[in-house]
Amino acid sequence: MTSRAQLPELLASARVRLDDAGVPLDRHARVVTPKRILGVPRRSRFELAVPLWPLGQLLLGENESLYAVGDTVTPREDRPIGYTSERQRARDALRTMASRAGIPLGCAVHVDPQLLQGPGQEQLLIAGPLAEAGDALTVRWSTMPGAAARPIADYFEERIELLIQQRGVTR
Repeated sequence: MTSRAQLPELLASARVRLDDAGVPLDRHARVVTPKRILGVPRRSRFELAVPLWPLGQLLLGENESLYAVGDTVTPREDRPIGYTSERQRARDALRTMASRAGIPLGCAVHVDPQLLQGPGQEQLLIAGPLAEAGDALTVRWSTMPGAAARPIADYFEERIELLIQQRGVTR
């Protein structure tokens, strides 16, 4: 069982394995809303951050940071599309922002994931899919109460093997 104290070692080991296998990184972006100019609002845009490896409900940063997954979108051309749902409109706006940021079509962008542990940071935020069972860290696929949890080391092992098999062919 992996405790809080052992997590940095687990993250470092996972990063080395993924890097050695040549698994490509996904992009990570924050939505930034610039200040108004003369009272006129400006368009929100993406600010690219540290690249990430997607590990299911968790994201591992190239700098060994750990995130809980947020929205994930792929870029598309800016064109008018009619939607019946406000949620679809919001996702479409994120796709358009990704395209304007110069991210190639078909590449995944993780938007505003929740930082659980920063690089070299001692403090760990237990939130989202990350839970603690006694002294051991666990990961849940669902944040619903009573959802089954797996030890984080087992979870990472499975997700890393899947990434190496699926995406580790080219960089």
